[in-house]
Order: sequence, then structure tokens, then C-alpha cells
Amino acid sequence: MNTFSFLTAAALLFLAVQRQSLAGSATWSNNPSSGVWNTAANWMPSTVPNDTSDIATFGTSNMTDVINTDGIVNLDSLLFDPGAAQYTINAYYNIALYGTGIVNNSGTMQSFVAVGAFLFNNGATAGNMTHFSNVGGYVSFNDSFSAGSTTIDLSDNMYQASVVFFDSSTAANATMNVSGGAYVSLEDNATGGNATFTISGVSFLGIVENATADHASATCIGGTQYYGAGIFFQGFGSAGEGTFTAVGASSSGEKGAFLDFSGSATAASGTFVIGGGLGAGLAATTLTFFDTTTAAAANITAKGGVGGSDGGAIIFTDKAKGGTASINLNGNAELDLSTHSAPGATIGSLAGNGLVFLGARLLTIGSNNQSTTFSGVIQDTGGVAKSGIGTLTLSGANLYSGSTTVSKGVLVVANKRGSATGTGSVNVNAGTLGGKGMISGPVTIGTGTGSGAILAPSVGSKQPLTLSLTNALTLKADSTYTWQLSTKNAQADEVIAKGVTIESGAQFALQTVANKKLSTGAVFPSSATPPRVRSAAPLPTWPTVPPSPPGVML
Repeated sequence: MNTFSFLTAAALLFLAVQRQSLAGSATWSNNPSSGVWNTAANWMPSTVPNDTSDIATFGTSNMTDVINTDGIVNLDSLLFDPGAAQYTINAYYNIALYGTGIVNNSGTMQSFVAVGAFLFNNGATAGNMTHFSNVGGYVSFNDSFSAGSTTIDLSDNMYQASVVFFDSSTAANATMNVSGGAYVSLEDNATGGNATFTISGVSFLGIVENATADHASATCIGGTQYYGAGIFFQGFGSAGEGTFTAVGASSSGEKGAFLDFSGSATAASGTFVIGGGLGAGLAATTLTFFDTTTAAAANITAKGGVGGSDGGAIIFTDKAKGGTASINLNGNAELDLSTHSAPGATIGSLAGNGLVFLGARLLTIGSNNQSTTFSGVIQDTGGVAKSGIGTLTLSGANLYSGSTTVSKGVLVVANKRGSATGTGSVNVNAGTLGGKGMISGPVTIGTGTGSGAILAPSVGSKQPLTLSLTNALTLKADSTYTWQLSTKNAQADEVIAKGVTIESGAQFALQTVANKKLSTGAVFPSSATPPRVRSAAPLPTWPTVPPSPPGVML
């Protein structure tokens, strides 16, 4: 009996000693026998920190290359004391943090290499002045983790390196450089914080499920001959107020970078710069909205290509929405609706001098109520509609053959050649049409029973202008022709049309500028039409409005 009690006590003592040597908070020795984490003799006291409540502390040491070579290490935190040496912590297996995370008080950069994995849980943080090299390994941030201001470099070997943010974790102020087939993913309700992401080669940044980029900035650069670097938004992923830049190819055979929205993802209030090719014949970049995604209130700029290369392209396909997004096309950059579902898409505003491909769809412009000028070319068989209270100025020679409809705000034509509104009809159901440009299709002002539509050549101008129509003009019963008269030089607005029809009830409103007194007997020729509407064809039809005499004397 005594022999049994002795053996039992001895066994329990052995287990206690064994447990102490394998777990407990400890400090890395200043003179360890090796760099192996899992050797108890390398710690003070002689125990390997390996419990979710353990703290592994690092101070001065003559061995600063520390390697976890055997199984998962669980810790509360990694603590670097003031004045600690510069360490490299290598996770050949997993190192998981469950408490404070990494606390760096050393004043020097601490390095971490993920060949296996670093796992951050609960409220653990990656700390400040920390640098992660992920070579085919895995880093995950879980729960309410913060990446702090760490720097993470991801690159591939035979395995795909990855960093994933789960739950409500945040990339905070981290800097992440992703290359060689690696990827970073924000998932669940994770946020990008104010992080900076650089994606190059065949590498990716994904913002999926309910994650948001928050205020992060991300740049994707070029690619390989097979794939471009990419940023994709899936599920209900959001661009937040982030900034995203896609850089075109810089060498022959290289694919351009891309940004894709799919599912019900949103560009939110993000800023996007979509680049063209960086030299002759080089690939440009794309921003594509698929499915039922939305550009929301984003600010999107597409740049032209260098040396004749393709410009950046903004593509709306399926049932994607343009929301109130501001779109600016420079050089030969493109906006493409040709694969969108009928009837078409609405965007907030259009500016710049690029190219718009309608296909057979309708592009509605103006939902953000901004005033913009577009001097590029709109083409194909689709049409254009003007909405919102802002002013859209078209100063290019457009080629689309569908109709142009104004339902609100102001459409100004300011082209010097061709037709600002393509070859189709122009219908001003409400709002105002004006400008000194040229229109080739028939123009109808009002609907006859609407709330009122206005024809005003000099709208937004301080001097009278002439609007030239190479087709017929019809002023419906609910229309108003507002003409401006300069009393300083006795000049007035003028509309030249090939045939004019004025329905009963149409109104004419005179606006004077300069506040000068006209001399007695001033004459304003009107070519036998009401004030300053001149027909280039035989006399127009007057249902009930009598024609003016050859001259109007004021």
C-alpha cells in the first residue's frame, strides 16, 4: 500500500513538472542554446509559453531568430520590452494569440514570418512597428482584432499566401503589399480601416459578404500574360469611402488590372481611378459592375491610354445600377452600357472627353444634380435622357441614333460641328433646352399637357446666343420660349429651324440684360415669325398664334 502511494505521488509530481515545462508565461533567455521556441531551456523560467493566458516576453538576447517548429502555440500576447533586440519570430506551425496580441515597446521593428500561420483572436492586435512576411503561409484576424499599424508583405511559394479578416476585425492602419499570387480578404463584417493595400502580379484583394473597405486605399498594378491584379467586391461588400486605383499594363503581354463588383455589392462613396495602358499597344484596366450591384455615390475617373494604347473602361452589365455616381472620362477612356439589360442605366453625372458606348440602351444622366460638361463622343443606337436639376452641357459631335429626352434641369448644346444630340429626335418634356450649338434631329418642346418645358438659347449665359436646328421645331401648348434681349447692343437670342410649329397656348417670355435704354425705332427682324424664332424653310404653321410683321419695333 505504501509502495502504491509512493508511486502515485511520484507520477503526479512528474506530471506537474512536465506541465510546468510546457506552459506558463516566460521570458526568452538572453543566452539560449538555440532559436527553437519549443525548447523549455530557452526560456526563463524553464517553461514553454503555450496557453491562451500566457505572455511570451522578449528582451535582450544573443539569439533573435526564433522558430516555432512543433505544433500550435497558444498565447495571450507577445511582449517586447523597452530596449529589446530586433527579433524575427518564425511560425513554421501555428502561433495563435487570444488576448492583447503583440505589444511592441522595444522602439525597433519586430519581424514575423508566416510559413505556417499567425492567428489573431478576440481583441488581439498586431501592434505597432511590426512587420509580417507571409511566404505561402496564412494569417487570420478574428473577432474584434485590430491590425494596428503593422506592415504585411505577402508572396507565394508552392502554396498561396493569404491574409483573412473575419468577424468584426479591422485592418486599421496596416500596410499590406500583396504579390505573386497571394490574396487578402475582408469577410463577415470586417473593415479596411485606414489601411493601405498594394496588389501586384496575379494577386487579389477581396471585400465580400458584409465587409466594408471603410477609408482604406488600394492600388492594383498590372498582372501577367494570363491574369491581371484585381480587387473584387462580392455579396454585400462595400467600398465605403475608400480610394481604389487600377494601373494599366507597363510591358507587352501583360494584362491590365481590374476591379469587379458582383452580387449586391456597392461602390458606396468610394473614389475610383481606372487607368489606361502605359504605352503603345499595352492593356488598360477595367471597372465592371455585374448582377444587381450599384455604383451608388462613387466618384469614378477613367483615364486615357498612353501612346495610343486603350483607355480605362467602366462597364455596366446585367442589371447593375449607376446610382448617383459621378463619372469622368478622359482621353479615350470608355463608359460601356452595351451589355446592360434593357432599358438601360442611370448615372449621377457625366464629364470629360472620352467615349460612351450605348449599344441599344438608354443612358440617363443627372441623378446627383451636378452640373457637368461632356465633350467626348456618345455613340451606337441607344438614347440619352437628362434628369436632375443640374445642367448637362454636350459640346462634342455625338453619333448616337436614339432619342434625347429632357425631363428635368437644363440641357445645353455647345458643339461647333455635327450634332450634340446625335441624329435622333430631341424631346423636352420638362426642364430647359438651350445653347449655341447644333442639333440635327427634330426638336419638340413640351408635351402639350405637361408641367411646362422651356426653350432658352442663352440659358446660363449673359449674352444672347443662336441655337441652330437642321430639322423641325415644335413648340407645344405647355412650352415657353424664353428669349434674351441685350439693350446694350440691340442683340437678341435666335433659334434657326427647318420649319416651326407653334401650338395654341405656347408662351413667349422676354428677358432684358444690360439695363440700357433702347433708342426709339430699334428694329429686330423676325422673318415673319414670333420673336427671334427664324425658320429656314417656308413659313411655319400657326394654329392660333398670328405671325409677326417682318420687323418688330420696340
